[in-house]
This record gives sequence, C-alpha cells and structure tokens, in this order.
Amino acid sequence: MALSGTLPGDIVLGKPDMEAQLKIELDLRGDQVVVRMVGELDMATAPKLRETVIKLLQPSLGVGVVILDLSEVTFVDSTGLGVLAASRQRVEREGGALVLRAPRPNTVKVLEVTGLDRVFVIEH
Repeated sequence: MALSGTLPGDIVLGKPDMEAQLKIELDLRGDQVVVRMVGELDMATAPKLRETVIKLLQPSLGVGVVILDLSEVTFVDSTGLGVLAASRQRVEREGGALVLRAPRPNTVKVLEVTGLDRVFVIEH
C-alpha cells in the first residue's frame, strides 16, 4: 500500500518537487520503506535524498530497511555517491539496512569504478 500525505518534517509523499530534478516517492510497509527516485542524483538534488533518509529514521516511524529504488535515476555524480554512502552508514548505525534496487547500467559502472559495489547490497 503506497502512502500519500506527509511524514513528520513535511516530506511530501507521492508529489514531485517541481524545482528539483529528482522526484522522490515513498512506499512505507511495516518496517520497510521503498524510496523511489526519478531523475538525477547530483549536487543539486542529493540534499533532498539526505533529508528524506534522515527523516525516515525517526524512531516513531519504525523503519528498519530502506530500499533506494534507482531504476529511474538517470545520472549520479560524486555528491550523489557521497549521500548514498552516508545514508548507508546512517541507516546501519541505527540498526537497519540499506539496499540499492535496480540501478541502471551507468550507475552500476560508477559504483564499480569507485568500489562502492562491494559496500552496498544491490538488488538487480
């Protein structure tokens, strides 16, 4: 069941931020949330993902598994990679797990070149 509305901290679910080049939709089911992204994960948009992950880890939400669905992410730069890595560390520090789901071939290549493919759990 997909949620719509807002989470604490005013994350809007299911509605695109028209100024950003990254749309984020959340599907919260029990202790698992799928963060579906559409667009580019770069210097301009990475802070939006960072804030989303931070807000999802609020104890009141009870999120343990964060799945970042990258199937519609068309570009990832070094800032985006940094936010992915920091998000993984933050989620694990809180006792959870972070999974990258269905990254496109260009994103997989960047993960391989940087060695991050060995750090992340990746679902193809």
